[in-house]
Amino acid sequence: MTTYSKFAFLGIAVLRSVGIGIALAATVASASAAPIWQETGDVSSLLDNNYTYTGDSTTRTGSVVFNNQIAYNYGTSARQIGMYIAWPWSYQSAQSGPGVPLLWDNNSQTFVGDGISMTVKRLDVTPLQYLRLSDVVDDTWIGNPWTPNSPGFTEPAIATQGSWEVPFFDFGVVAAGGSASYGIQLDLTFDDQGKFDEWDRAGSFYVIGQGVQAVPEPGSVALVGLALLAAFTARRRSMSRRDQA
Repeated sequence: MTTYSKFAFLGIAVLRSVGIGIALAATVASASAAPIWQETGDVSSLLDNNYTYTGDSTTRTGSVVFNNQIAYNYGTSARQIGMYIAWPWSYQSAQSGPGVPLLWDNNSQTFVGDGISMTVKRLDVTPLQYLRLSDVVDDTWIGNPWTPNSPGFTEPAIATQGSWEVPFFDFGVVAAGGSASYGIQLDLTFDDQGKFDEWDRAGSFYVIGQGVQAVPEPGSVALVGLALLAAFTARRRSMSRRDQA
């Protein structure tokens, strides 16, 4: 199998392969308190061919592992960035026909649809993090049916829901123009043996994520303002004493 670039969606590159397709990003998790996340288009990752695929007929599961992938901060300043994963489709027989939309299920923490479930694993950081979509500032996709609309494909639209707590990759703080590496594994399990056998022979999947950036909490902004005010007051007092002298 070989991957190739298909198109870019909100800074998250989408890749397809003859047998497997994926679009994702990840990096080093931040050790600070959980930030507030905001939608951004300045996060990007193109998956390369550094991957392995294995199919297990006993469990009817196909697994693809990407190691040493790179995520970029195309913003103009250093900031904490990340990405949530929310739009997957599965294809039988080498991507022929409409893809099966896999919708997120909070209870099982998997994407599910038509007898297929997909789990996400992060290889460089554990445990896997999750992000509630209603907590993302300026998120434009909740309740908004969307499909990649790629030439030659007719994916059913997926509308994300605010209650979804989807897989999330925290990049940590990345310099402007900088990057971070990550690893990821996706496992697709089929209820039907025949469907798994066909998918294992020539199927694929398509996964898309949305980039986010950390924003200061209102309390932090206020503290910064107070610090600046204190510094300005101290400077004025210093100047006043020099004038009196």
